Amino acid sequence: MSPLILDGTAAAFESLSNHYPCQIYLDRVVWRSVTHYYQIQKFRNAQQKRALMCYDDPIEVAQMGNRRYQPPKHWWKRL
Repeated sequence: MSPLILDGTAAAFESLSNHYPCQIYLDRVVWRSVTHYYQIQKFRNAQQKRALMCYDDPIEVAQMGNRRYQPPKHWWKRL
């Protein structure tokens, strides 16, 4: 059996991506993707969290989360 390679081009497996747009109900919030939830957890500031929730595109959220303008929560690096 050959290995399954998920390189972003296999449309049949796009739903396995963190960036796949779907609704996830977690922590009493409906998130637009796994990426939305993951990236927003990096922030302490509620205003910044709400701003990221407005983005439709999970890739944009990832980019914004990776260039945050404040230090991450003190425990973030331990994850």
